[in-house]
Amino acid sequence: MTTELPRCVEVSAPGKLILHGEHAVVFGRTAVACSLDLRTTLKLRPVRNNMISLCLKSLDIDIKFPIDDLPECKAMRSPEDGIDLELFAKVKKIVEKCSTLDHGLESRLLAVEAFLYLYCEIVQPNKPIDHGVSIHIGSRLPIGAGLGSSAAFSVTMSAAMLAYVGIIEKIEEKENFDLINRWALLVEKIIHGNPSGLDNTMCCYGGAMKYVKGEFFPIDTFPQLDVVLINTQVPRSTKTLVSGVGDLRSKYPAVMEPLLNSFQAITEASIAACEKINAECDTAKDTNVDEHFRTLKQLITMNQHLLNAIGVGHRDLDKVVAKAALHGFSAKLTGAGGGGCAFILLHRGYDRDRMQQLLTNLEQSETVFWHTKLGGPGVSLEYIEKSDEEEWFGY
Repeated sequence: MTTELPRCVEVSAPGKLILHGEHAVVFGRTAVACSLDLRTTLKLRPVRNNMISLCLKSLDIDIKFPIDDLPECKAMRSPEDGIDLELFAKVKKIVEKCSTLDHGLESRLLAVEAFLYLYCEIVQPNKPIDHGVSIHIGSRLPIGAGLGSSAAFSVTMSAAMLAYVGIIEKIEEKENFDLINRWALLVEKIIHGNPSGLDNTMCCYGGAMKYVKGEFFPIDTFPQLDVVLINTQVPRSTKTLVSGVGDLRSKYPAVMEPLLNSFQAITEASIAACEKINAECDTAKDTNVDEHFRTLKQLITMNQHLLNAIGVGHRDLDKVVAKAALHGFSAKLTGAGGGGCAFILLHRGYDRDRMQQLLTNLEQSETVFWHTKLGGPGVSLEYIEKSDEEEWFGY
């Protein structure tokens, strides 16, 4: 008798963007992070064979493994227990035999190792292995741009496998968000070694959060903001940039401490302005909202100048900032700087003709950009009926 296959699962998670506080957060100041509505979508489909497969388009991965070749894992552990080093060593040996992963980014190997490890930890102890699984992942997030691409992968993978084995049914309950986030952090440790937890937390819960001294504080009154996100595609080393700021602080403490305190003040003023926008929009005080957006624009401009002052700017970022200013908008880098990404705030009631001129200007300079939103929802989960499978997977 053929057993019925479990339902297909679709999971989606946003990226993340640092609004204010990058670099200053390393020295105990507050950073504000927001979800970024460039989402990663995972589709999990049970299949009637003895294989598990992963198709990850952004990393050019399309790979299969016989379930019988995977190391056995009889008891599910807690993610707080950390990585099972013995199990992970066995997973690594399996992945090392895959010649298709010999070329390209190291993240290709790490993604497959994380995928197999999570399958062994979550699925094997909780599901009779009488069928296989096919996982397809697509993402609008660029790789290695500091926008949470690996965290979105970690969150969607964790949520999909927990749903597949029935540990979670819906995500609405906070305890399910918390469980997904704990497993996602474990995956991030496989990929990054010692992550702060900021990226996976942001991609899991969405919205906006303050991050200071290793602790997260949700900003429940944060409004969704329209932005244009720009990827300069200039490579940079986060480690080198962070180290450079540290060297400046050691050499010029009397200069750097006031600058770091200014970053803190900008972050606090930005949070206050966002809370006022959220509280007063569509109310009797609606006329004040434009003033609050002007405050946000000024703070973004000041923050960018300070980031240049501590040595993490780049001429390509300066070009983006100048183009934005020419059309009446404010822009700043996000993340480590030295290249990477920047965002342009689209204030309420912005001149759409001027915005279109800006976008045309960016297109003409062959700049990679997206018109998107900050502060939207976090991870989402839905189940797909069998009748919709072929259309859903595009077969």
